[in-house]
Amino acid sequence: MPALLNSLASVTSSWNFTPAYTGSWDAAYDIWVCPDNSCGSSGFNGGAELMIWMDYYNTTGWKVDMGPVTLSGKAWEVWQTDMGGGSNNWKYVAYLSQTPVTSVNNLELNDFLKDSIARGYLKPDWYLYAVEAGNEMRKDGVPFTSHSFSVSVNPSVSTQTTYGDAAHPGTPTPAQPTPVSADNVIQNFLSQNPQAGKTFTDAIGSSLVYLVKDNPNQPGSKFLAIHFDEKPGGYCGVTYPTEYQDWTSAKAVRFLIYSKVPVVMGFAFKDKNNNQYSADAPNTKGTGWKTIQIPVDSFKLDSTYTPADAVKGAPLDLSSVKSFSLQPKTSVQTTVGIDSLVVVK
Repeated sequence: MPALLNSLASVTSSWNFTPAYTGSWDAAYDIWVCPDNSCGSSGFNGGAELMIWMDYYNTTGWKVDMGPVTLSGKAWEVWQTDMGGGSNNWKYVAYLSQTPVTSVNNLELNDFLKDSIARGYLKPDWYLYAVEAGNEMRKDGVPFTSHSFSVSVNPSVSTQTTYGDAAHPGTPTPAQPTPVSADNVIQNFLSQNPQAGKTFTDAIGSSLVYLVKDNPNQPGSKFLAIHFDEKPGGYCGVTYPTEYQDWTSAKAVRFLIYSKVPVVMGFAFKDKNNNQYSADAPNTKGTGWKTIQIPVDSFKLDSTYTPADAVKGAPLDLSSVKSFSLQPKTSVQTTVGIDSLVVVK
């Protein structure tokens, strides 16, 4: 190194460490990439810092949650922001392991470099300058012991990546709350929507894509994952058919939402007369799964999105609800999970 990114066939690393589960920290790779092969001593202006968080405690990613990705045989959550100031600025991208590990053998770092190139954070004619590993301690987190660390650029033999799983004492991964009764279910997401996987955009630059995913906390069930980049005043959303459900006597709409940053989701539905009614859900805290309930009497007629064939002026008729919609109302780039949508009667 420095090594031209588009010349790399493989970059593997092995690392084994023992953390102390106190305070707040992340144990991570810190990889530096430069636009040329002579930077480093004066900073990485115009380049990038790529981190791979193997284990972390009482902290989360930095700035913008870009959603999940699978690399080197493992699921990661991607975060991105711009760093620096003045004459020294660089891109920052971090891949956070969705399950903690304290050892890895033959981690393919080039998978992460290629993913960041595909996202536009790095350029293929930039240079890999340094690969570091250690612990960013915000508070406590000692003792921390790094037992071994190695990096091989373009190794002659390629081997499979293996991980050593870890557990966090006293801070288990938040479990999804027990789902509400199956009575009055609006949507259980057991079937994939034909529009899933498509990217939706609006005229002011917002984008949204959603997928139906298996729920690891409840075998046999699924949930909706929505990745969005909502600009101020944006109007990207998700619409699901309800097959003409009877919501008569409904007092509220309730669902579970998972978020790692505070967000507000708008909820809307079309009644029997095809008039659209909408309301904003309460703000999440960004701490995992939360139960959200919206009283029916808080929904207001939304003339902007009511179609031309609606029966204008007709009273609310919940006897045959045709569809519901979810729309991000917070200007942020993140991914949320939605599950267990029901009407409360």
